[in-house]
Amino acid sequence: MLQRSAGILIPLFSLRAADDLGRGEIMQMKPMIDFAISIGHRAIQLLPLDETAPGEASPYSALTLFAIDPLYISAAEVSGVGKMAMRRARKSAGDPARRIPREKYVALKKELLERAFEAFASRARVRERRALDDFIQENSYWLHDYALYRALKDHFDFRSWEEWPGDLARREQGALASARLELAQSIHKYCYFQFIAHQQWK
Repeated sequence: MLQRSAGILIPLFSLRAADDLGRGEIMQMKPMIDFAISIGHRAIQLLPLDETAPGEASPYSALTLFAIDPLYISAAEVSGVGKMAMRRARKSAGDPARRIPREKYVALKKELLERAFEAFASRARVRERRALDDFIQENSYWLHDYALYRALKDHFDFRSWEEWPGDLARREQGALASARLELAQSIHKYCYFQFIAHQQWK
């Protein structure tokens, strides 16, 4: 017989903290879990965490089934995002942020994550680089194609793949190889974002 239990259903983007930028983040699950346990709940169910396109608010309309939306990364917990950068972002969002347009939130979070990636690319220790390489290898069955796709979406201003050059749209190997060379830095960035998101989730 199944044991009865109670739980909470909540979208992660609604899980707010006093010092956030206007949207819930992964590390805010820790106090939520403690709270749920304290009132006798045994489960927390979240809406999908998959990455969505710009302007898309529904978590059920995702770009991928595998990638965590980088917007859920708790930027304050990421090496390379200093306290001053977080303070400026919070001030820009409104402190405490209560109502912030999605476009503004995306711009603030993207700036912080780009800063973190630049710091990683220039200053990461050998151990940290090896951890990222291991993550990429372990998740190669989806991560390589996802990161290339995201880099191409940025490159083509988020136009549909049907509007890309024909050889890319048809996934011709020569075109894909050229794109991987041309967009190598952007591809590595999206691998890094997933690495950080999955680290925080664990």
